[in-house]
Amino acid sequence: MPDWLTHVGVAWLACEALKIRRREATLIGAILPDVYKVVVYPLMFLKLINVNITASLFLEPFHSLLGIGLLSIFVASLLKKDSFRLGLSLILLGSTIHLLLDSLLPYGPQLLLPISWKTFGLQIFWQEDYKPAMFTTIGIIFVTLARKQQLMRLSNRTH
Repeated sequence: MPDWLTHVGVAWLACEALKIRRREATLIGAILPDVYKVVVYPLMFLKLINVNITASLFLEPFHSLLGIGLLSIFVASLLKKDSFRLGLSLILLGSTIHLLLDSLLPYGPQLLLPISWKTFGLQIFWQEDYKPAMFTTIGIIFVTLARKQQLMRLSNRTH
């Protein structure tokens, strides 16, 4: 997978492009398919569990369309009732961005689980590649500077 900086950064850039003001749900969705790693990796590091191929296969559905759909519904259900639909659509947007980014790798996600175990990988970047994070960081800096310049122009007009 691309690193979380890339996932969150690209989701943030998408929010900027789509002019989404409340970005939190989209950013949560951008890391949602990898959320199990927050628990699994520390437990592996502490040698409390040993993740074998069976455990990895159990976690693969998080990187499928059905998996992100169910996870997104669960997380959106934790929101206030009046913001469920909007929250769900923004979480799904972030999760979809995550899967699209993972599809740039040689061994992309298994999007159609449980129907098909076929992976969708375009082999554009390798898992350890620094370029996605670098491009994302440059994009964030560019957008931030452009927005700052735009705000300065607006404030000069009002004075």
